[in-house]
Amino acid sequence: MTHPRDVAGTIPGPARIPTHLRPGKPSPSLWSISRQGSREENEDCIYVSDDHRLLILADGMGGRTSGQVASHLATEVVAEYLSLPELQLQTGPFATAAGGRLAGALQRAHTAVSGASQRVDAFRGMGTALGAALIADNWLCTAHVGDVRCYLRSRSGFRAITRDHSLVDQWVRQGRMTSEEARLSSQRKQLLQAIGASRQIEPETNTAQLEAGDWVLVCSDGLWGAMPDAALAAVISGAGSVREKAEDLARTSRRSGSRDDISLILYQHDQAPYSF
Repeated sequence: MTHPRDVAGTIPGPARIPTHLRPGKPSPSLWSISRQGSREENEDCIYVSDDHRLLILADGMGGRTSGQVASHLATEVVAEYLSLPELQLQTGPFATAAGGRLAGALQRAHTAVSGASQRVDAFRGMGTALGAALIADNWLCTAHVGDVRCYLRSRSGFRAITRDHSLVDQWVRQGRMTSEEARLSSQRKQLLQAIGASRQIEPETNTAQLEAGDWVLVCSDGLWGAMPDAALAAVISGAGSVREKAEDLARTSRRSGSRDDISLILYQHDQAPYSF
């Protein structure tokens, strides 16, 4: 695989995934999984900061190695941009500060992936869906492009706080099909926008307040495409540790017929003693 930074033309390096693009340190409150499906390569990418305040999941597209390059390059750009010291010092209302910061990071990723696609013939048309979440104090803010989802399990129930940027989701909003019909549709993967593959992107941001004990699930369509929301909720609401629930989700989606790469980040909120 070509190193994403070599493609971007900024930092030469060996042909391997950057070591800082990692699924995060295991902990009692967070577990992440990324498992290859039937393709030659796993085109998903996960990043979790060591303090668990930044969660990123990308689902690449483009075939062969290009989908993997797109997801890793986009994830690297977003992670690096959001870790810049000057950004840590910004202040303001959480929704405004975090949402604007996340959306700006996704726009930078779009520029990087689009540029790489234009410079390397083998990567023409590559792109990636991507979802990023920032957790600070008792707040969650997300930004996404494509069909990476973020779910919240709280005292009020289980719900997706993101909406897919896809053709079938548009049809659901128009009343032309149900959510379950959309999940099972052969046209489910037709995205309306994707980082690097679309001419322009409009990242969508969402904010939710967290309480101790709430669960946050960020996942690719390899997971949610094989399991209806009720099945996801049943696993997360059931007994077991964070790791056991994450493993159960991945195992159940595969048994339910998912042939896609399956990636997820599962986090249980206690307290996040960080602020913007």
